[in-house]
Amino acid sequence: MQRAIRDASDYNRGLAPVVRWAHVLLAPLLAWLFAQPRRQWTLPLALGLLLVVLLVPFDGPLLTAVERLGIGGDLRRELGAWQQFGALGSLLFTAAAIWLGDPARRRRLLDLVAAVAVGWSACSVLKVIVGRPRPRPEYRDPHTFLWPWGQYPVEVADGQLVLMHAWDPRIAQTADLWSMPSGHTAHAAVLAVFIAALYPRLRPLMWVMIAIVGFSRLVFGAHWPTDVIAGAAVGIAAGRVATERYWGVRALDWFWKRWIDRGCSPALPRVLEAE
Repeated sequence: MQRAIRDASDYNRGLAPVVRWAHVLLAPLLAWLFAQPRRQWTLPLALGLLLVVLLVPFDGPLLTAVERLGIGGDLRRELGAWQQFGALGSLLFTAAAIWLGDPARRRRLLDLVAAVAVGWSACSVLKVIVGRPRPRPEYRDPHTFLWPWGQYPVEVADGQLVLMHAWDPRIAQTADLWSMPSGHTAHAAVLAVFIAALYPRLRPLMWVMIAIVGFSRLVFGAHWPTDVIAGAAVGIAAGRVATERYWGVRALDWFWKRWIDRGCSPALPRVLEAE
């Protein structure tokens, strides 16, 4: 970290003092964030945050442009089905396919479980903290973020509007204040990252699947564009850190050795050998 500060100071010696010292102060943080292997999750999150900040002012026009495409018919029905990539059914199908078709990698399904758990937890917490209304016709308000202290009118029984916080348990019935990040896109990214890690030749196809799910959520008016970007960033970060670090396999090794058989050999070395 001291080296990062020294390099930043030397590199910016000819710049204005304000710019130079800003770089000097940020250098240790950036060096910590993007050091190996931390960049597995910090890089997608940092890039996602940057894109969200840049594109939030254009959320309304971008969503309107997607709506004006007028996608209907069979294509709309196909998108309605494909947006479930990453949901429970596709997870079970993927697990069954790997279990039957690639026995050597069966233990890696534990990493998929870990990645899904991390991604779901991160999305759930962020949805409640951010508190962004979905793009409903009555809410057409892309620039509102409630955060934990804000309230927003939500329709309840008999068409009545009630002011609610995003952390109010009643919001779970409609999820109308849980727009950012997109859970569907995050879960699609988790599954895509896992499949791409096991089968690298499928990586381009997995990127396409993340894009299809994100675009579908816009077509059906469930999210703003930056919600999709945030969801993809969270899902990629969760998928990478859990899959590439074998969190599921390591967790079972720890549990088994601590609670079942203290003298057992961990499975991780055999998994690494099979990989």
